[in-house]
Amino acid sequence: MVAHGRWRVLWFDQVEQGMTYHGLEGQLCAAVVGFDYQRSMVAAAAALLGLFTSTAPQGVITSTPPQRPRPHTLQLKQGQQQQSQLQQPQQPPQQPHCLLVGLGAGSCAAALHDYGAAARLRVTVIELDL
Repeated sequence: MVAHGRWRVLWFDQVEQGMTYHGLEGQLCAAVVGFDYQRSMVAAAAALLGLFTSTAPQGVITSTPPQRPRPHTLQLKQGQQQQSQLQQPQQPPQQPHCLLVGLGAGSCAAALHDYGAAARLRVTVIELDL
């Protein structure tokens, strides 16, 4: 890890592998993602997880789950007791979850965690160390 001003750069074999940006006090600024491909991955993951649904323009497909079906009237055979409505069991809302393979400098994980804080996004990272 090499510091270049407020940037911290992770190097492996003479190649930059990841970057993070830090504020005046040294705290990580998770919203700043250094590489273009990482910004694209974070934006795509956030969009697929529905983290931007409140500001998404009309016509944009999000991963918001479909509405539960409304209770409906059952038509039963004569002689059977008629039930007016079928109640669907309540399912607890699912907590959004994102799995990242490879931590790198941690900028993608930090950005997704930061963007998903309001949605209580759970970010899991798997790192393979051979």
